[in-house]
Amino acid sequence: EPFIVHIGNELLNALNLFLRGAKGEDIDDVEDLDKKLTLLQKKMEYRDKENTEEDVVTLKAIYEEFVQPTISSLLLTLKKFDRLFYSTDFLWTYFDKGNLLTLLNVTPLTAPIEFANVLSFNIPQFQFHYFWRGLKSKDSINLKFTFELSVNTFGMVKVFYFLGGISDKQQLGFDGRYEAKYDAIGFEDIEKTISDKLYRVIDEYVS
Repeated sequence: EPFIVHIGNELLNALNLFLRGAKGEDIDDVEDLDKKLTLLQKKMEYRDKENTEEDVVTLKAIYEEFVQPTISSLLLTLKKFDRLFYSTDFLWTYFDKGNLLTLLNVTPLTAPIEFANVLSFNIPQFQFHYFWRGLKSKDSINLKFTFELSVNTFGMVKVFYFLGGISDKQQLGFDGRYEAKYDAIGFEDIEKTISDKLYRVIDEYVS
């Protein structure tokens, strides 16, 4: 009896297949679809793994080959203003999985290098704060410069900077933002703009 039932089921399946074909419907076996979906899933998993590995390399390469030297140059330029103040301070922070972390015991000269040691696919954004305290003039002021940079896996870089300072005379400061492909953002122009504005702020204050 089980054999007769099996033969009956096969005949019904064959009849259904014939009727679907006669109606112009897709007659691919369901098992074939399952196999194709399994292969497609494996293909997607392989591609995603391959893309992730490329993204990690790309972010690290963009930082080490482009961002690090340009940020180092900017920090050297900012450091030239130290002579006008009694003291300075520096802080480098970065975002890792939504958490704000701080690089400890770093200076403007060592921070870009130290940051490369913790850079990964999950850390595409960082910022630093440069503090100048006690302008060497009769009307002393404190200034704080913040620079923030983020880069995505497509090589797009976003830059935001801000200078703030308050004195008895006035509130001082400026800001700016840029967004472009990492190899077309023009960091030299940004560095010059920042240094020129910082110089003018101090010059106008003491004039």
